[in-house]
Amino acid sequence: MAITAFSAPPVVSPGDKLNINYANNAIRASLVHLRDVNQSWCQLRYIAPNGVGGGTALANNWVRRPLNQHLGNAANFVGLDVPSSRFTLQPGVWHLRAAAATHYSGDSKLRLYNVSDGMVQDISMSGGVSSLSALPLILETRFGIASSKVFQLELWCSKTQEVTGMGKPSNSGQNELYTIITLDLEGGYSG
Repeated sequence: MAITAFSAPPVVSPGDKLNINYANNAIRASLVHLRDVNQSWCQLRYIAPNGVGGGTALANNWVRRPLNQHLGNAANFVGLDVPSSRFTLQPGVWHLRAAAATHYSGDSKLRLYNVSDGMVQDISMSGGVSSLSALPLILETRFGIASSKVFQLELWCSKTQEVTGMGKPSNSGQNELYTIITLDLEGGYSG
């Protein structure tokens, strides 16, 4: 077994991670700069106070999901306009995963709507909640954009449900979380 050695010890800074792999009878080490990796990660959320429902789901209409929180280090790449619940993405290849609660709203579906281009970017699988139970819908997609674009996450359902159609409160004493959009900028867009 051969061991590959460093000619000099690597310089490790806070936020770095040293990966060590064993393959083909050799140990290889690489330094991952986590602060660089995490610069492209962002999460958008809709949080309501304890006991407050997620919003009204309106039958046979696409209703914009509210968003009111922006987390992560991607502030330079993702902008959130809280009053409109629309978000702006800078050019690049994006991986988006959205999870959104529904409650007693019948057959339901999410879509990512590209406001800038007036088109549907992608849709989720359909889900159904015909009883008083709740169901999270998931939309996951990967796409590239060559210029800044404005997007919004929308819900379609077959049954109007006032106040709790976009999420039923748990009344746990903690804030309620009804929508999570996780965004990763994977790289530049080449067209």
